[in-house]
Amino acid sequence: MKKKLITLIKKIDHGDVISSRNFNNIDLDEALDKRDDDPFDSDWVLANSQMESKFQLQKFDQDVLDLIDVIREKTFKTTSQSIGGGEVSEYVCDDFELISKSILISSSDPWVASLLKAYLDGEFPVGSLRLQKIPVFDLI
Repeated sequence: MKKKLITLIKKIDHGDVISSRNFNNIDLDEALDKRDDDPFDSDWVLANSQMESKFQLQKFDQDVLDLIDVIREKTFKTTSQSIGGGEVSEYVCDDFELISKSILISSSDPWVASLLKAYLDGEFPVGSLRLQKIPVFDLI
């Protein structure tokens, strides 16, 4: 799964996963409000809790854990450059930590796959996501 994280980094660098297109034509304040409301908030918290409980049971080499930090940093910087920083950038890097860790544990959580798919489709995920039937790592 380390190779998948490296591929994800390359896709971030090329603007294939996150770029200004994810924030075109949206009201960021409204989008943030929708992320703080259900169903998005409760779905995110549940997915993160389930992933963290599985993630903590596994041992990963430091170089793999460092890749997660690289992904967080790159998504934060990309978002900040696109919209000028702020809370949205923090949410995006948290999303990509969830996605990255889910890849490492070979998660088949359809909600996490849906989160990544929204970014791949040029969206900023909010509200009720269209559930994906493929594992998150197959989207990379």
